[in-house]
Amino acid sequence: MKKLFLLSLLLVSLTAMWCKKSDTTFYTPLSQEFLSYFAFPTGSWWVYKEINTGKTDSFYVQAYSIQNIFDKKTKSAGQSASYEIIGNSYHSWGTGGSLLGNVDSIQYLYSDNYYGVNGFNYSSERFLYPAWPGKKRTIINISSHFVSINIQGSFYHDVYVTAYTYQAYLNPIKSEYYCKNVGVIRREFYDGTIWELTKYHLNK
Repeated sequence: MKKLFLLSLLLVSLTAMWCKKSDTTFYTPLSQEFLSYFAFPTGSWWVYKEINTGKTDSFYVQAYSIQNIFDKKTKSAGQSASYEIIGNSYHSWGTGGSLLGNVDSIQYLYSDNYYGVNGFNYSSERFLYPAWPGKKRTIINISSHFVSINIQGSFYHDVYVTAYTYQAYLNPIKSEYYCKNVGVIRREFYDGTIWELTKYHLNK
């Protein structure tokens, strides 16, 4: 009987400790609309064709996750999405999240390592949301929006184009076309190469 009492006391103590340590903070969730332009499940892939040479390259998502983040200074909480994309000549680590303390403004920050023409290696912002033509950030802006656009014989809808303000940032990318529920469908580089999407698969 004594052992049963001690065991019960231990369970009560552990439950109390767990309840005390459990996180009851409300984390402002990431906008699903925002995520639909770039964040896709592990195993998703895309194949691109360079329009001048006919070369192809493929990319796939190796890792994807969403984490809760807390700013001790402002006492605000939000979420951050992170993922890793692998390609033959393109390997990137990306993060996207809500601006802490401002639930109406979402930003996408993309840290990218590019091993290709001239050996560029850089980090930069890639996409902004909410997006509209003319919206700017440090080095990029939303240059245009297409309700529908034809890429390699396929029509894509709701496409935003990000443009880079200057090349001095060691960024070889001139502009990118982000399609809702598809990802990047066209990528233009300062060296004149242009890669367009030919096929893709999104895991569920």
